[in-house]
Amino acid sequence: MTYVAFTVDVDRDANIPLQGKFGGVSRPIGGDHTPRFSSSARGLELLVDLLDEIGVRGTFFLEAKAASEISKELSIRDLLAKHEIACHGFEHEDLTGKDTGIPLSKDDIYFILENANDTLEQLTGRKPIGFRAPYLNVGEDVLDVVHEVGFEYDSSLTKDLSDHPVSPWLLPNELIEVPLAIGKDVQGKRIYSYLWAMHEEKRVPGDYIRMMERAGGGFLVLATHSWHLVETFLRGKLDSEQVKRALVSVRSVLEGALDLELEFLSIEDFLIRHMGRD
Repeated sequence: MTYVAFTVDVDRDANIPLQGKFGGVSRPIGGDHTPRFSSSARGLELLVDLLDEIGVRGTFFLEAKAASEISKELSIRDLLAKHEIACHGFEHEDLTGKDTGIPLSKDDIYFILENANDTLEQLTGRKPIGFRAPYLNVGEDVLDVVHEVGFEYDSSLTKDLSDHPVSPWLLPNELIEVPLAIGKDVQGKRIYSYLWAMHEEKRVPGDYIRMMERAGGGFLVLATHSWHLVETFLRGKLDSEQVKRALVSVRSVLEGALDLELEFLSIEDFLIRHMGRD
């Protein structure tokens, strides 16, 4: 049996790292890199409505600053009441310094993640148990701090489907790793379980449906960004018809999984059912 998680990174619009800049910025508009949140907020509403309609409980990795900004316009607590909330940093920081050139100490990382967790608990009324690193940039030091802060799992690493069915495993520090997946499509090209390529018009829903069909069991984690339904790097801000088509593509992936009789579980629910989490 293959189980599937649908996960959403809720962060600043079209985010990118910049050398020498601590927090993430947004795709520039007129040369302005100032972080924006409106696309992420609109996409979040659309995705939650879709998941609620088809009965899928998602896992939402919230950037704390983005969640705070979005909460000025709508209640994240109410919107995500049926779904799992997890942490995605405070200001979409590159915790490794790989892409920004700003190295962070373990104390720095601890402060960021603790502050993010506290903020998310205030906004949602729940304490996140899961973490996904911005840009998926992690190393041993970051994962150690993730565990020290009190998270139960991380979902930043990637596992190849060709090895065996992808499933969570226990890291040496006793943190559970719930990986994303990478496989090969029918042409032998790499395909990631992030829907990024679909939103940027490089893949179609059927590619991801075939990926799930060939998973061979385990727990396949799909991922997307809330802003990607409303804004892309290729086309910029989308018009209303383009947004509708983007949502139809996501629906096609989800309904394709249901047609295959795969079972959707939030990451939290999978860990409760299959890994003995209380």
